[in-house]
Amino acid sequence: MTKFLDKLTLGEGNINKIVKSRFFGRALTVLQIVFFTSVCATSVGLASADFSTLTTLIVTWTTRVGGVVAFVGAIMFALGWRNDDPGEMIKGAKTCIAGIMIVAISQGSGAWLS
Repeated sequence: MTKFLDKLTLGEGNINKIVKSRFFGRALTVLQIVFFTSVCATSVGLASADFSTLTTLIVTWTTRVGGVVAFVGAIMFALGWRNDDPGEMIKGAKTCIAGIMIVAISQGSGAWLS
């Protein structure tokens, strides 16, 4: 599998860098926690109200975390703009976009988690 990923390229970079990045690893960990929590909740016979409460809690907090990440990214972008530092502006924009993606994914997850 690693040899296959090494051969794939995505634009300028290597897809292997994306797979090994910290953000991807953390996002994958969160998805695994959500998946296994839902599997465990349904396998032990919890009532649907309990599962709904758990999903609402997860969606609420991931939305809040995504909002904070987007806010921090916007501040980083503004500070990069003030210092006329293109590298910092790119990091800020990427962080802001990542936060917006987290919010969108967590808001859209109600369709497949409920």
